[in-house]
Amino acid sequence: MSNRSNGLGQTEVEGVVVKTTDAAVLYDVDGGNEVWIPRRVILGGGSVEEDDADLSVADWWLKQERLL
Repeated sequence: MSNRSNGLGQTEVEGVVVKTTDAAVLYDVDGGNEVWIPRRVILGGGSVEEDDADLSVADWWLKQERLL
């Protein structure tokens, strides 16, 4: 997973949104490595749509999921 911290408790994760629900987005981070990310931990999560890229995700959640 390629990412970079913005220094504000969030990290920009490179990838693409594959699918969305009201509560989460399915995010492809490595061309086949997919992870469900709750909208509540994504900066601007309420407006994320399919085919969006490069999400800013809360560091605490990435650490909890061992993605950071």
